[in-house]
Amino acid sequence: MKGSQTPSTIMTKSSCLLLLALIFLLTDVATSFTTTSNVFISSKLGTFSNDNDYGAALLNYGEESRRHRRTVYGSDDWVKHRDPNRFFRNLSTIFDSGVVVQLLNEVTTVTAIAVFVVLWNTLAVSGYVDLSGIEHEPILNLPKQLLLALPPAPFSLSSSVLGLMLVFRTNTCYFRWNEARSCWGMIVQHTRNIMRMGTSWSEIDKADEQLCREALKNLELGVWEFSRSLQRHLLTAKEDEEAFQKEVRARLNPKAAEELIAAPHRPTRALFDLTLAVEQLKIPYLRRIEIDKSIVVLCDMNGACERLLTSPIPLVYTRHTARILSLWLLLLPLSLWNQFGDSWNHIGMIPCSFIIAFFFFGIEELAVQLEEPFSILPLAALSEGIYARATEYNRSFDQDYEAGNLKPGMRFGNPNQQREDYFG
Repeated sequence: MKGSQTPSTIMTKSSCLLLLALIFLLTDVATSFTTTSNVFISSKLGTFSNDNDYGAALLNYGEESRRHRRTVYGSDDWVKHRDPNRFFRNLSTIFDSGVVVQLLNEVTTVTAIAVFVVLWNTLAVSGYVDLSGIEHEPILNLPKQLLLALPPAPFSLSSSVLGLMLVFRTNTCYFRWNEARSCWGMIVQHTRNIMRMGTSWSEIDKADEQLCREALKNLELGVWEFSRSLQRHLLTAKEDEEAFQKEVRARLNPKAAEELIAAPHRPTRALFDLTLAVEQLKIPYLRRIEIDKSIVVLCDMNGACERLLTSPIPLVYTRHTARILSLWLLLLPLSLWNQFGDSWNHIGMIPCSFIIAFFFFGIEELAVQLEEPFSILPLAALSEGIYARATEYNRSFDQDYEAGNLKPGMRFGNPNQQREDYFG
């Protein structure tokens, strides 16, 4: 029943204050991760003198956090990955997540709209309920036509379409990540093949022992040079240029290092150097052709990585999905007003808006993070792994040679027999 037109002043003021206090409390809970994340960002990147500095720091933290996703798993890591307590562990680090930090502005905006809808409708248009369950007239007593509410049917009908668009975008972005990782898997395999064939097929003589060893060393550096050049090519200059030049000058001779650094397209230059290194090996030309087949695959993988780097998902699809998602979520609080009529002063719509916005914006953010895969792939670990395996092959070659297992002609018989063996 409607309360008296002249209710107790104390009860009216208490109810209004309590309503405001609960709304601000829910808002604080819904956006608490904002403050926590801001403190975390400040501790990592310093303080901010204005909003532009904060926006730049937010972007930088989101980009910096991508480096922490370059994981390489081992057996122990998989055991931890399956840990039953992983849910609680992941929740405890939610404020450290770069994805969560990237969602601050969007989720806070939707939550703020929900708060405004509750305040406007209760205090200005429809009235509010005090602690005794008595309904009171709105303070401003504006016409009912100014009630901020929308029917839920349009949102229910469009949710399936929005879900399909998000699923398609997320799946496409994951496919790009998987393709990039597969390309680097092929690079790892074929660099190992090059070293395996180069070291096991090389013949060494006492007269040119030094030249043979240098040829194998050049082959070792050649496979690393390609992987390291491609890594630098796929990452930003800000992140990797200084380290790239330092490593190249440390491992290559000065002339080769400066030529590689000055090359317009470094992976192509590295493939050229690798081909020259293969030509220096003392092996039959038919077997040299087999090694060159692996170099051709490296060139193909280089092109595939460049295709992924330079060709995003069509921007018209990405932008249209983002616009639909933004409008859908920004208007969502208006459709929740009538659905939460049973909650005290419709206040339950505030946390609900926060959670739904976090879910939907989070899915879209995951797609964005996966779309450009190279800055979240462990390229440095893969490149160093290629170099480690290459040095290991050369070390095995040296050990066999010192043990006397690589005598001249030991691996190669009559040239005609080689040709017969090759063609079957």
